[in-house]
Amino acid sequence: MKKARINELERSAEAVARGEKPPSRAWKLRKNAAGGWERIAIDPEDARRDNARNWKANNDVAKIRANLNLTQSAFADLMGIPIKTLQKWEGNETRPSGPAQTLLKIAAQRPDVLLELQDA
Repeated sequence: MKKARINELERSAEAVARGEKPPSRAWKLRKNAAGGWERIAIDPEDARRDNARNWKANNDVAKIRANLNLTQSAFADLMGIPIKTLQKWEGNETRPSGPAQTLLKIAAQRPDVLLELQDA
């Protein structure tokens, strides 16, 4: 399999794990009366919501975004930064600069302010 396709699949799987997009199919396992297991189909959108709720952010930037329930793209737009910058912050490749840290504090403590500016 080509490296580009593998990377695409990895990004897609990560988005599903974070709850940013629903899986194509979703199942829950349940123990049956015979002691075995049975697979029950569930709504993929329900699985997406569960994943988003259960996803544990690995740093403060990701936690702030998760608390706002925004995708990386939407949060990057809200912050006025390129999505690649956000991905580097969340991946612990780089750290936000001083002004960006201040904006992140505002996003964490007063998200209504940023959302109000976005609508203006």
